[in-house]
Amino acid sequence: MRVIFLLLSQCFLLTANAQDLGVFGETFEIAEEDFLQHMMSKLQKMNLTGELKIAQKQIQEKIQRNIAHPPAVQGITETEKEREYKFDPTITATQDLADHNGKIFARAGEQFNPLNQVKMTPMLFINGENEKQISWALKKISEKKIFRHDFAKIVLVKGSPFDLQEKLDRPIYFDQQGFLTKKLGIEHVPAIVFQNPWEKVLTVREEVAE
Repeated sequence: MRVIFLLLSQCFLLTANAQDLGVFGETFEIAEEDFLQHMMSKLQKMNLTGELKIAQKQIQEKIQRNIAHPPAVQGITETEKEREYKFDPTITATQDLADHNGKIFARAGEQFNPLNQVKMTPMLFINGENEKQISWALKKISEKKIFRHDFAKIVLVKGSPFDLQEKLDRPIYFDQQGFLTKKLGIEHVPAIVFQNPWEKVLTVREEVAE
């Protein structure tokens, strides 16, 4: 596996009413080329001594560990009291939004609700190291009438998705860096997120695992 480092930068150009104001103060040569030469020289030395290969291996092992055992989502606790609320996924488009065929379905500045275009697959958020919550999720999936759907996604906030996937023989997902729980406002697990067929909002319910 090759590890590629990308350096991203943003440049803001001010071009309106530009004037030549001359040169003020002392000028200096840009030292960027010397810096690049220094880095290239250092990498070449590390390659010759074998340090570069060791560093690459350490990075690969760290990435593999984080994939197999992601850091737990911080701030999520076990549900002690049921809570239910609605979540409206409507956004205001900051630019024109188009589908894979290039057809624009929302103009910049317009409000857009993705639930007008697609139906959401129910999600079950659990602690993958808590057997009660795992059993709770499997029981919910077996009660298809609750979701009116044949499939629900299990999303972990803690634990190994690979270990649980092997144990349950079904796809398991992980809420990386708490992106989904933060977006949906989930504070406790287990929790269900689903869409009623007559609504264009999501229902979020934190439940007590029994």
